[in-house]
Amino acid sequence: MECFLICNFFDIVNLKINWSFDGIPESIDFTYDSEFLNGDLPCNIRKMYQILKNYYSFERYDIFDVLGGVEFTSFERKVYKRLLEVPAGEVITYSELANEIGIKGGARAVGNAMRRNRFPILIPCHRVVGKKDLGGFTPGLELKKKLLDYEKQWKSASGGT
Repeated sequence: MECFLICNFFDIVNLKINWSFDGIPESIDFTYDSEFLNGDLPCNIRKMYQILKNYYSFERYDIFDVLGGVEFTSFERKVYKRLLEVPAGEVITYSELANEIGIKGGARAVGNAMRRNRFPILIPCHRVVGKKDLGGFTPGLELKKKLLDYEKQWKSASGGT
């Protein structure tokens, strides 16, 4: 039996949070399914759900603590840590992110880290864009644009805090 929770993310998309039988998060997938719970919620999955539910509260969290047991390369940790500093409603380019973590000319490496991100939204890879366009997004550019637009609207409506 697969362990998962499906939650609606601000009426934009449903997110399927998957975890192993020992409670280690495995991925967040975009889905059109609407079954909401299968299996008990381990503590860190409950925390992920709360973060997603309160996404725009600007509550700071340690993603590596929430995703305890999930292995990341040191490069991915560095990239994702910097990405988590980009506020909702703002973007950073692949090359800016690479430069800011000390990897000159590392835009492609940053893009690969975004592509390998198994926890979209929690690790907001949709906020990384190209210099001239939106860049890529595995679930599709239409959804990336929708997420960015929603964040900008929310930021504007909340006074930009």
